[in-house]
Amino acid sequence: MPKLEIANLDGFVASLNSKYPKYVSPGSKDYEQLHEMIDDLCVLYLDASGEQRSQIRLLAAERPTAFRGQLLNHIGWAAERVRSSKDGEWVRRGLAAASIEDNRTDFRDTFIPLGRLYLAASSVEIECSPYFKEAAELSSTQHGLLPSQRSMKEFLSDFEQSAYFKADVRPMIGKYESPRVRNEILIALADTWDPLGVKNGRYPRSEYESYIHDIYGLLAKDATNTHNRPPKPDR
Repeated sequence: MPKLEIANLDGFVASLNSKYPKYVSPGSKDYEQLHEMIDDLCVLYLDASGEQRSQIRLLAAERPTAFRGQLLNHIGWAAERVRSSKDGEWVRRGLAAASIEDNRTDFRDTFIPLGRLYLAASSVEIECSPYFKEAAELSSTQHGLLPSQRSMKEFLSDFEQSAYFKADVRPMIGKYESPRVRNEILIALADTWDPLGVKNGRYPRSEYESYIHDIYGLLAKDATNTHNRPPKPDR
C-alpha cells in the first residue's frame, strides 16, 4: 500500500466513506483492513507539522461518531502489536490515535484503551512515560467534547497522575496476563459461556478477545461474584 500523504487526505476520507460507512465488527476482515488504514493515518500524524496535525484532527471530528470510536479501538489494536513485537513504535501509533480523536467523545471511554496500551507496553518492559509526553506535545490544547472537558494535551500529560491510572493500571503493572492465561480465558468464553453463538458459527472466536483484559483484571483483584456469595447468618 502506498504511503499516505497529506495531499491524499481527501482520497483517504472518500475511501473510508465508501468501504467502511458504518460500524465494523471486531475480528472481521473489514476490521483489520480498517485499522491498517487508521494506522497509516497515525503514521502520517506523527510525522506531520502542527498545522497538518490540526487538519487531521478536523478530519476525524467531521467523520461519523463510529469512526471516532474506531480511533479508540485502534489504541487496543496497537496494544496487541506492542505485546507481540515488543516495539515501542506501536505505543506511539496507539497514542497518535488518541491524539487524533482529540477527546471528541466521553473522555472516560479513552482511559480504558490507554490503560491497556500502557499495560501491554509494561509487560514487554517498554517505558511508557516518554511516549505519553511526546504524544501530549503533538496534541491539541483546545477543550474536548464539552467546554469543561480537558484538552487532549492535558489528558495525556496527566494520565499517570489520574485516579484511573492509580486504581486500575498501576496495581496491574507486572501482573499482565500471559499468553497461556489469555488463551485459557478465551477458551472459557468461547467454549463454555458463548452467548454470541461462536460454536454455531454466528461470530468468529476472536469476537471475545476484547473481554479478556477486563476478566483478567477481575481475577487479579480476586473479585468474586456477589450473587453466589452465601447468605449472611442471622444474628
